Amino acid sequence: MEVAELECVDGHGRSLLAGYDSEGAHGERTSGVRTFGGRHLTTNERSPSRVGRTGVCPRTRTGLRCKQTFDLEMRGDGMEGTAGKVPTQRQRDILDCIEQHVAERGYPPSVREIGEAVGLGSPSTVHAHLETLERLGYLRRDPTKPRAIEVLPDPSLGEVERRPSRLVPMVGDVAAGVNVLANERIEELVPLPADFTGDGELFMLKVRGDSMIEAAIIDGDYVVARTQPVAANGDIVVAGIPGDEATVKVFTRQDGLVRLLPANAALEPLEYPADEVAVYGKVVTVIRRVE
Repeated sequence: MEVAELECVDGHGRSLLAGYDSEGAHGERTSGVRTFGGRHLTTNERSPSRVGRTGVCPRTRTGLRCKQTFDLEMRGDGMEGTAGKVPTQRQRDILDCIEQHVAERGYPPSVREIGEAVGLGSPSTVHAHLETLERLGYLRRDPTKPRAIEVLPDPSLGEVERRPSRLVPMVGDVAAGVNVLANERIEELVPLPADFTGDGELFMLKVRGDSMIEAAIIDGDYVVARTQPVAANGDIVVAGIPGDEATVKVFTRQDGLVRLLPANAALEPLEYPADEVAVYGKVVTVIRRVE
């Protein structure tokens, strides 16, 4: 947060020293020590940056002439400065909150939930902490998706330990002809190593049944698929078929017909006109939990 030391001129031409931040908070000169938000700022908490700013005092509404601006570093409850490399205790609490929420519920907390957990009442303050943690390399966020917050490995461990990962939506039952990534079908966001999944928009779902056992995909496995509306012959796909939920099968197409082949000699292929089959994605990863 940027804080400016301002010269406040009253109606009698007297100059008052004040503190003013971008959110309209106001500090006063008190016993030779500047205050901000009820907290005293000592000299070593301020570093001069640029000069020449003007404005209006939010309390007295009188003219202000900016003498200097400062970057305020958070100490304890405050913001980490741009030169800081280590999160504050409050920011570590935020990281712990996110990790615990993901472990317990399978998806990250909202900004409001983070604030409630760590004692911050202002969403803008929570956002500022998240931005700082992202800048320092402790978080990754996707602004296009709700709750898409991922805690990264401690940057101090070095680049070797910081392998990239993806937040992959886990979807529930998917009927034919629907948007597989509609918000109401996403049950959780699962972090997976990017090395295992590759690029593109991804989703994952749990396999039911034994129709793909000869392709080493068994009941209870999780498949990760890259979203795409078309497939090549031989691709293992997640596809929607008439009157049923999405199915995982081997895709083939010939003469206007799509055949969805099971990888199980005991089962028959499914055959439909091409316009009745919706390809949701190509399977790129299989995940299995070993009991």
